[in-house]
Amino acid sequence: METIFVGLDVSKDETAICVRTSSATIVSSFKVAMDPQAIQDSHFSFSVVQCCHHFFGGHMGKPYPIEFRERVIAFVEADNTHRTSASRFQVSIKFVNDMVRLKQESGSLQAKRQGNPVAVN
Repeated sequence: METIFVGLDVSKDETAICVRTSSATIVSSFKVAMDPQAIQDSHFSFSVVQCCHHFFGGHMGKPYPIEFRERVIAFVEADNTHRTSASRFQVSIKFVNDMVRLKQESGSLQAKRQGNPVAVN
């Protein structure tokens, strides 16, 4: 079984986060502002979950966790631009746009069902 390691390289201005395997394969690497809230708000916890799914038999293609979606929307609602929000959480601008639209249209951030609908006879 592969072991996952998470490393933090802390400087005055930013923190670099690297997720790698015991065989030294880098799975995820990104930087966030040197601010505890920025580290918490980053997709760090999602990266670890994503790595575990990749190396231990899950499938990739799962939606972001609802808690992460809520943090992104809360950041947007605090008068931050979609571009700034995407950069802060290291997601695409399209993802931020989609979450804002989903919240406006449905009032929820629950992921839509994936796959083809099941035919009912």
